Amino acid sequence: MRIGSAWIVLMVMCTSRVEAQSGAIVLQFDPSVRDSGMGGWGASAANFWTNGESSWVNPALLGAVRGVGYDYSRVQLVPSLADDIFFTAERFRLGGFGVGVSLSGKPLDRLGFTRLDYGASEFNGKSISLYEDVDSWAVGVDLVRTVENIMRTVHVVPRDLARTFDVSIGYATKKVHAFVGPANILPDPNAGPSEGGPVELHDRGLLVRFTPYEGGSWFHRRLATPERGSLQFNVAYGLGIQNQPDERIEYDRALPSNPIARFTHHGVALRLARGVSDLRAEQLGWLVGPRTELWSLSTAVGREIESYPTPGSDRSDRKPVNRYGFEFEFLDIVALRYGYIEELGGEFDGDSFGLSAGLNYRGFAGVRYDYASVPQAEGLPEPDRHAVVTYVDGLEIARALRR
Repeated sequence: MRIGSAWIVLMVMCTSRVEAQSGAIVLQFDPSVRDSGMGGWGASAANFWTNGESSWVNPALLGAVRGVGYDYSRVQLVPSLADDIFFTAERFRLGGFGVGVSLSGKPLDRLGFTRLDYGASEFNGKSISLYEDVDSWAVGVDLVRTVENIMRTVHVVPRDLARTFDVSIGYATKKVHAFVGPANILPDPNAGPSEGGPVELHDRGLLVRFTPYEGGSWFHRRLATPERGSLQFNVAYGLGIQNQPDERIEYDRALPSNPIARFTHHGVALRLARGVSDLRAEQLGWLVGPRTELWSLSTAVGREIESYPTPGSDRSDRKPVNRYGFEFEFLDIVALRYGYIEELGGEFDGDSFGLSAGLNYRGFAGVRYDYASVPQAEGLPEPDRHAVVTYVDGLEIARALRR
């Protein structure tokens, strides 16, 4: 496929979400297939139960990571128009005691990557691979849980507030590099690709979670230790701000630079879950761990605001996009997801769908397959997204060995 065609296809595909002049299109895609099935990244800023999988939108969610996690996702973006345009991401997560990190190309190149691949194109008889990629690392801290764990290390018994309430903050840094640019749409097919960047960007996040009901009692009458198998209700608010400060990606060949869009995500999540009782845990055997839930029902609502720098002090905002997501999960084995995307005052809306299937061993380790079908601009086919997610919870293993 010629590079000019690839670039034009991607610009058309993104017109429902980003301005045509936006630089670094790779930043407009969320690596999480789980979130894609729930309406996309704009609805996931408060998804505190995903073990950090939603941290691309809000790095504060990494404060909930336990153990070591890995996920790999890949999607062919416009299958009926181009067979060589793929978005692929590989991420590693590590966390415990209220602190979590995500690695994708930083600080070591071999620890993950995020890439938008345009395939290979011919220039003067040579085949050249064209792409945009992002190297990133992120950290999230659950402030309440971290303080309580520090208190335990100095033999001070905390009040265990983290069961009821916590506040998390997060930070991410990204380096964006492009080997494809505006030169791609010049009439001369031998003009060659344009190199852009690298550009350093930063993300910030906030998460506030509250558990008003657990184990048959409301928060002001909370039992010291709820029974296993009890019902729990959570409410959360998340804020994620991506791509700060205001930057432009500069290209060679004396081509004009492009501004990079900033995204602000506000999200609210509600979650109702029931644990596994002792009797049922005995019946299910190795499928169940101490933290396994019998079932959970989650809903997330988010608003995504895209903005660009202007010559003055103000910013130019596009029309907000509302996103709605729902998830039902059973025993951490199967899950169904649905999402709806609505551009306020615009012409774009659509439905997403997702599902998961996986296995866990006593809460020590697990593997899961994710699938999602996401809406696209009118006239373009809906791409199918696929991912594999794994984890090993070293904290749970250590706790079991001490018993």
